[in-house]
Amino acid sequence: MIKSPVFPAAICSLCAVLPPLLEYIGGRAGHPLHIFLIPLAIFPFLGWAIFGIWALGWMAFLIFRRRRYVHILLSATFIATSVVMPRFLSRLLPTSPFLKGFYSRISSQVTPDQLRAIAAQATKIMGAERTSLASPTKFSLWDEKADRPLWTKLAATPGVDRLDQGLLIQSINGWIELEWGGALMGHWGIRIQSPEVSEIDDYAYWAPLPDIAVFMHD
Repeated sequence: MIKSPVFPAAICSLCAVLPPLLEYIGGRAGHPLHIFLIPLAIFPFLGWAIFGIWALGWMAFLIFRRRRYVHILLSATFIATSVVMPRFLSRLLPTSPFLKGFYSRISSQVTPDQLRAIAAQATKIMGAERTSLASPTKFSLWDEKADRPLWTKLAATPGVDRLDQGLLIQSINGWIELEWGGALMGHWGIRIQSPEVSEIDDYAYWAPLPDIAVFMHD
């Protein structure tokens, strides 16, 4: 089978469907999947290109030699599937698989009512003077003297202790965002807002509830 274009063509087809799966797994893990800051989803794309070229080369050779037409037909089917499948999946999955997975993770940690309570308490604690509050594990933004008293009050809210480390809480235009990530990996999180507050256009955004949404942006 290694000496046939069917094997690399099948691997090429498999690589085409891996990125959405990896995105969902990353969401469930609570962060995008990376290897040394390189997005893991790039490797299936490279595999798709490498095995696709390999398969096409074998197919051209067999067509020239007029041999193994069944292998050529089967390989062409796999190659065509690898080209069509990403577009089909993008229509089948209009919401980012990462956001779907991330919301599943959040839902396993806290309830919607707990999220609303955290947002209400954060709004009360920060008041009009503060627009953000870093958790103690958000080392780059943590200010021991200024943030510790506020965080101690917020940490008493049920559900806060179940959220992932590295949390940044922001108050923006009438909503509260619980955000993770940074400049290198991007930002993602969950927003608790009034139903009438509109979304931000440049966010990847999905609202499973009228007042609760997950988002991702650079």
